[in-house]
Amino acid sequence: MTADKVTLRLNAVVTYRIVDAQKTVSAADDVRQALYREAQTGAAAVIGGRNWMRFWPTRTRSPGDRAGVARRAGELGLEIASVGIRT
Repeated sequence: MTADKVTLRLNAVVTYRIVDAQKTVSAADDVRQALYREAQTGAAAVIGGRNWMRFWPTRTRSPGDRAGVARRAGELGLEIASVGIRT
């Protein structure tokens, strides 16, 4: 939901690569799901702070919460190539 209370349905898109395979297999039962949850939460935080009219024209360029996703990815043995929002 945007700051002006418009409800949106969006999907976060994250491209990543494995940089520490041992960490990746031991950090979580499902690293893709863990990373996806972080991306969705980050996107919701970014969108929740914007009005719909300011967000919508730039939606395909919106980075989501790249710092939060990158931090979590590092914990999972991953490196982020890109973070975006698909509408």
